[in-house]
Amino acid sequence: MMSSHVCQSCSWSFREDHAGTEKDGRLSALYCRYCYEDGQFAQADLNLEGMIEFCVPFLVEEGMTEVDARAKMTAVMPGLKRWSGEVGHSALEPQTMETSPDNGN
Repeated sequence: MMSSHVCQSCSWSFREDHAGTEKDGRLSALYCRYCYEDGQFAQADLNLEGMIEFCVPFLVEEGMTEVDARAKMTAVMPGLKRWSGEVGHSALEPQTMETSPDNGN
């Protein structure tokens, strides 16, 4: 069973098959493949406000109103690791998913 993760850049809930990748090919537990690939952010030039604007149309496409989508992103995104400063952009060292099952060792 695949675990689900919340992208710490865009807030999308993703499974391991949509995880971003590190430079060495490991899967990121923090970022989806649309935000993070080969150890870099795909939208590296966007600030928080830019990422909110980038994400709103996807939520609208899923059926939210633009006002509700913008309100959701404005409320959620500042608390994500990429935007809260918890994980620095320039010295990013995301956690990675283990590719083998956890046997409690």
